Amino acid sequence: MGKKKIAVKAGEVFERLKVLEILPVIKGHYMAKCLCSCGAEYVCRVSGLVSGHNKSCGCLHTDILKNGARLNHGMAKSRFYKAWAGMIQRCENKKNDRYKDYGGRGITVCDEWHNFEAFFNWAMNNGYSDGLQIDRIDNDGPYAPWNCRWVTRSENSRNKRTSHFITISGITKTITEWAELSGLSLGTLSARVRKGWEKTRLLTGGMHAKQIL
Repeated sequence: MGKKKIAVKAGEVFERLKVLEILPVIKGHYMAKCLCSCGAEYVCRVSGLVSGHNKSCGCLHTDILKNGARLNHGMAKSRFYKAWAGMIQRCENKKNDRYKDYGGRGITVCDEWHNFEAFFNWAMNNGYSDGLQIDRIDNDGPYAPWNCRWVTRSENSRNKRTSHFITISGITKTITEWAELSGLSLGTLSARVRKGWEKTRLLTGGMHAKQIL
């Protein structure tokens, strides 16, 4: 079955972005090369333009900072604010230690969430509680309302593209899942994998090992 025809054409304008050309499909998504009103070129998904999630190259964030909207919430020193700022830093600051795994491979933060209050309101209405982490449903997609959810640390680790999958007795799971199911600590199981233990022996000593295999 052929792919659905793209409705967006070169020359169309979406908020601050003007489409210059439609690029080849990448991982099943149509991409567009755009010119932002600030003069910068920006590549994004066509679906992001149509849905309104992509409104600029990121310069909208600068405007938000200039008018001080981000500083009026009184939460600048909170854990939640630091998590929000960290999300933006790893996607947009090339000097950030984690940039290569986020912004460096095309992960962005939607324009809406450059406003702290907007992100806070979404979080409070979509399952946030202390101890949970934000998780992107599509690991190659952006930080945006339609692509994010709140999960536990272990659930988040399972969705990482760097998750280590291991097949034991024909069953494939992440190393985190095997640790939880067997009763072994993640550190112990990871050490055994690094040392090259035979897969049939990896779960030895786990209180639930016999029950899951």
